[in-house]
Amino acid sequence: MSDVASQLLAFPPEISSGTQLTPEDYNTKINNFLKITLGNISASKLAAVDKDQDLLQIVDPSINSLSYLFVLRTRLFEPSGKTKLNISPNTLTLALEFLTKFDGVQMRYAGSDFRTLLEWLLQMANQTTIVPAIVGAVRTAIFRLDPSAGAMTSTHLHFVRFCLQQRVLVQALPLLEATIHSFPAVKSSSIDGTLPCLPHTDSTGYISLESGLTAKLSIADVQEYFLLCATIWIGLRRWDDALLNLELVLTSPTQGSPSGLMLEAYQKWTIVGCLINGRAMEAPKTISGSVLRSLKTCSKTYEAVVEAFATRTLAKLQSEIAAASHEFSADGNAGLVQQLLQYLPRFQLLAFQKTYSALPLSMVANWLGQTPDNAHAFIEAVIAEGGLNAIIELRDGPNQEPVLRFFPDRASGPLAKSEKEYNAELINQASRTNAMVDFVKIADRRLVLTKDYVEGLRKRLRNKDEDVGSMSMMDGGEPSWDTSGYQDDEDLMGG
Repeated sequence: MSDVASQLLAFPPEISSGTQLTPEDYNTKINNFLKITLGNISASKLAAVDKDQDLLQIVDPSINSLSYLFVLRTRLFEPSGKTKLNISPNTLTLALEFLTKFDGVQMRYAGSDFRTLLEWLLQMANQTTIVPAIVGAVRTAIFRLDPSAGAMTSTHLHFVRFCLQQRVLVQALPLLEATIHSFPAVKSSSIDGTLPCLPHTDSTGYISLESGLTAKLSIADVQEYFLLCATIWIGLRRWDDALLNLELVLTSPTQGSPSGLMLEAYQKWTIVGCLINGRAMEAPKTISGSVLRSLKTCSKTYEAVVEAFATRTLAKLQSEIAAASHEFSADGNAGLVQQLLQYLPRFQLLAFQKTYSALPLSMVANWLGQTPDNAHAFIEAVIAEGGLNAIIELRDGPNQEPVLRFFPDRASGPLAKSEKEYNAELINQASRTNAMVDFVKIADRRLVLTKDYVEGLRKRLRNKDEDVGSMSMMDGGEPSWDTSGYQDDEDLMGG
């Protein structure tokens, strides 16, 4: 074995010594390994040894992760950072295998190189025939680095953008279903200590701009991310999820006038809200009046279509869609607007349910403007999707026609749920809520450690000697949100 191979196997040292390092010792040794050991192996020397010995067959991707990434980088990139020509398929396969096996703690110390590998794979994936494999490996890597995938990084944006471009929407679902609980700061949070190798309460303890695990994210990047997520949800017809992500775009900070991304989100939000509720929705309260007025002014055709939908008149809806078809196509929303035509009969059925307990199927078909057979198939599909609590009764006898019978509530009918199903839903919802509460508590603790909070607290304590309870948060207690010491909301938002 060459000296280079021996050096690559030198970390982690506990493998050979059999002793568990303290976090402080681990941090010192891994930094020395990066700066001294790997830093003194030239790219040319490494390439020469790799050619003779195939170093990726010697180092273990799950144990010697830093060394494995070091060799991969040399195989994939020139010293200038430019992609090498004629990269072998085997090297690409090994890179994907690495993303499913690497040691997450070691990658906290190689953030820039690790992120470069992930984003490079996404950039060159469309030149290969293994797009699903690359998408799956990158997604796995995101969760190996951060099991919650809740600290947004630039890789999140690259990933959802690529999934949408390649129309591999289902592959993006695990990431889309992760709750974004924080955005990268310049430096990592110090709630659990400053060392990246510590068992941090959440991933903000090691994901930061300084770590290299993410590039800087602007407000526009965040808006684009949630808009792309919403577009994927729309493609999967998950309207509630799409609406939530669109509202995250609409309620993001603005300098007084909406961005182009906010306008695009509002136009989609107008249609998606109608598909959910059958009418125009009230805008989120947190959108400023001036921003909302600007959005409405630029979206009159969308609001006109929704108004036509609310009349439940097919001819009027078709007329409004046809009149603005060019605009909808230019906005990339033609397909979404066409969904209104498909969903109109659903809301007509729901209107029937409010008035009747049962109707002959032939009468329903006539009101919907469909043949009895088409109406039968359509209604069965809506019932199967959970959109209508009703059944079609097939009666015996030559003169007996099918009857559509509605159920007034979910205590009976095909949408009725057992007590066990209700309990399972409640438990699932409670677990999601508890997870969010934990993230909020962590965010509160991070806040009280900031310079602005400490300075504000000092001012309060000088003015109110008895107000000592606020110090409890410094020891992990709950915050006391008395905002009397803060006079300017804009200063807080600007920070």
